[in-house]
Amino acid sequence: IGPQRCGKTSITNYISNNFFQYEPYRVDATMTALNSLFIEKTAVKEDPNAVELHFLLTQDKVRQFLFNLCQEIQFDLKPLNKKVILDTVQLDVKEAKENLEDDFDIYCLGMPNENVQNLMINIRKNDTLFDWTNQIGRFRLERVCYDIIERSKILQKECEKYNITFFDTSGNRQEKLKLAIEEIKKKSINN
Repeated sequence: IGPQRCGKTSITNYISNNFFQYEPYRVDATMTALNSLFIEKTAVKEDPNAVELHFLLTQDKVRQFLFNLCQEIQFDLKPLNKKVILDTVQLDVKEAKENLEDDFDIYCLGMPNENVQNLMINIRKNDTLFDWTNQIGRFRLERVCYDIIERSKILQKECEKYNITFFDTSGNRQEKLKLAIEEIKKKSINN
């Protein structure tokens, strides 16, 4: 879990490409689609307050669906001697610990020690045509980077509180991801 652009998908792809027993599952697409479906079907689109209120009311239902889905996916893959890797921005540490710890090893990534300008430069340097950050302008990217850093600081504190491993990918992200992968291999894959 963790903010966007911190390396979750890179780690997920590495593990699923190098260890046949792991299947990646991108949670955020499901969560976004379900939230959109609830809002489109039942909220009054002309009233932004109604949409926001409806989003808040359905968010818990969507999250509960997610937790049930995750457990079902794990259960379905067990006979195949496979496990699922969940990749999500949507969950906080407490939610993950309370709802997923029995079935999953939980890791959190973030960039609490990054600064906005460096993060913007690194994102632009590594953007591909398929990255959503490639589609936004400078001012929006600046806001996104600020949010990533602030959310990372909160998540890092939550990880300390709930005893969840936190990987700080500030600075040289590629090097930090290699270290994170090695620790995940030791703790989760080779056990």
